[in-house]
Amino acid sequence: MIRSSPLAVLIAKARKRLGGSVVDTFTLNRVYMMAVTEMSESHGPEESARRLFEWGYAMGHAYLLKLEKDLKAYPPNLRTVRFIGRLAWYMFSGNDPQVEAWEERGPGGLWFHLSIRDPKSPWASGVSMGRRICHYPAGAYEAAGSTFFALVEDMGHYVISRETKCIARGDEHCELTWVAVPKSVPLDEAIRRLRPRFGDSLEEIPPEVTADLYRRVFGRAPGGE
Repeated sequence: MIRSSPLAVLIAKARKRLGGSVVDTFTLNRVYMMAVTEMSESHGPEESARRLFEWGYAMGHAYLLKLEKDLKAYPPNLRTVRFIGRLAWYMFSGNDPQVEAWEERGPGGLWFHLSIRDPKSPWASGVSMGRRICHYPAGAYEAAGSTFFALVEDMGHYVISRETKCIARGDEHCELTWVAVPKSVPLDEAIRRLRPRFGDSLEEIPPEVTADLYRRVFGRAPGGE
């Protein structure tokens, strides 16, 4: 259970504004598995992964817009990144995840890094598919992050997010890897710098997907400004 005072306040506000509560993990698991299976059979693994990521992206953006008034009270710093990352997983996945967050000074300014790990992730628990399947939450985290920075610092950062480990592939936990990149850094330069962190997850959801979705939602290319 999440006990952090500021986090508890934001959870309460999120529930009020979104008209819901923490998701039921069993229901989420069953519904998502049905969606992944049906999508894979009808579109193939590659196309289904991209569609799930895009659907998650749309959801993450929409939910952050609903919280715009409340989020503007939170500065774009490491503490905020850590606890909103934790809040999002708790609210929409039903579990309190393991969270690791850090910042580094690199090209363009501060880069924020976030890892979300859940050994009981409802997005993949009880499933063996030999591949990653949690592309929906990865897309949601990417859009939510970019939307947050658009709201609180005039698009000062854009976000790259991928699932880098997955229970359905045989890993011990599901892991989302999330990085907020200063807006002056071109996407291709960011990818070169971050490829060791993201590994082959960038083959499942290529950088071009991030560029296309960002452009469609925010009306500009990510990075290079």
